[in-house]
Amino acid sequence: MTNPALSTGIIASLIQYNDDWGPDRLNKVTSERTIVSADQHITAHSAWLDWDINSAVRMESISAYRKVDGFSPTDFLPTAVTSDGGAPVLGLFYTDFKQWSQELQLQGETRHWDYVAGIYYYQDKASQNNTEGATLGVCCLTNVTDTRNWSVAAYSQATWNPGWLERRWYFTLGARYSYDERQSDRDNQAAQSPFSGTYHQDFTNFNPSLVVAYTITDDMNIYAKVENGYKSGGTSQRSARAELFAQGFDEEEIVSYELGLKGQLWQGRARYNAAAFYMEIDGLQNSIQTDPVSPGGRDFLPADGNDVFGIELDVDIVIIEGLTYTLRSGYLDTQLGESALTTDRGLTEILSDNLPYAPKHSVFTALDYRRPLGPGALSVDVNHGWQDNVGTSVTAPGNYMVDSYGLLGAGISWSELNLSGIPGQFRLLLWGRNLLDKDYGLSGQTALQPLGADETQIFGAPRTYGLTVSYLY
Repeated sequence: MTNPALSTGIIASLIQYNDDWGPDRLNKVTSERTIVSADQHITAHSAWLDWDINSAVRMESISAYRKVDGFSPTDFLPTAVTSDGGAPVLGLFYTDFKQWSQELQLQGETRHWDYVAGIYYYQDKASQNNTEGATLGVCCLTNVTDTRNWSVAAYSQATWNPGWLERRWYFTLGARYSYDERQSDRDNQAAQSPFSGTYHQDFTNFNPSLVVAYTITDDMNIYAKVENGYKSGGTSQRSARAELFAQGFDEEEIVSYELGLKGQLWQGRARYNAAAFYMEIDGLQNSIQTDPVSPGGRDFLPADGNDVFGIELDVDIVIIEGLTYTLRSGYLDTQLGESALTTDRGLTEILSDNLPYAPKHSVFTALDYRRPLGPGALSVDVNHGWQDNVGTSVTAPGNYMVDSYGLLGAGISWSELNLSGIPGQFRLLLWGRNLLDKDYGLSGQTALQPLGADETQIFGAPRTYGLTVSYLY
């Protein structure tokens, strides 16, 4: 949604809008240009090889290859034109991506031990080209990034179930060592300050984990967990600033603590899973818009001292034979550890208080009824999902708030259908989403304020329904 009449955009006078907008989803709109469709071609192969060395030891090999040829258009303001008739901000991204990975894993068990150990190798090569994109009607300035990545890791995990105290204790210790190499070349002549540059950096990290579990009764288990996680550093393939592209960003590290309870009641008719967790995140890799006009020009600025506390509850209850009630509930409290980020070249960004897209409360409930019907099984499902309002950016000026919303859905299926003389099974599913046809937002931004679009929001799908026919063989 945009409202140029209220705009304080510094270059809004260069933009002409064909309509004023309101806060609600429109049923139809007239675009100034032909809406270009995305085009993706994906080729993927994987191979799994298993070797049972003996009854207690197993070797597994996992090989994978993936190739993507993609075209992704992004027309941020399709209902507006510049003074010379061009697009205010138009992205036409051509992506060529190839990856290959290989993992070897050894699994084994004894009377008191279960263990797994393995090595993992990964490499990819990619190119992204937005040279045909346009900003304020200016087109076809070179905007290309080539990347090459390599990763190697060795890991091991072992669980000890000692013989004392009726073997109710389980102790699990794990560790992973990672080596990552990141390399990138970028030529961005479409930025406010054009540049060409190269980035090359290596990262290593050691991540241990510990889990202690105790079986209170045959129907109840409690556990405590502490883990250390790691995400490699790198640089931005959409970078708009030469110094930030060359500098890149460091690795992101997480220490997570979790306490949980699992069990069942009512002779197995009710199952529950409750957990509370706390995470400390350093080097949080924040994507920041660094191009003053185009929201696609972004770099990463890391922030330390971030905290996340959460509680999750899952419940499944068989009310009567065939009728199951499901509840999924979550609570999140997030806090950014810094109020502002400043680079050594003077770029300063004021941060919001909370992590983006992290609703404080979320609830999902469902009723599912299932019974045999003719040659198959009939299932009727009614569900409702709700989430709290969320912010959309780590930066305070661009932190557009998406309102809370709840959606009603339902489905009727006839599955496990065996037809005479035809191998396999058929399934018919009649489904509907957002049955009350509510307006709701998925994301939003204020990044286009300089162009006169004070707020833009992407709406979720309206009432949608369909019939799906599946054949499993």
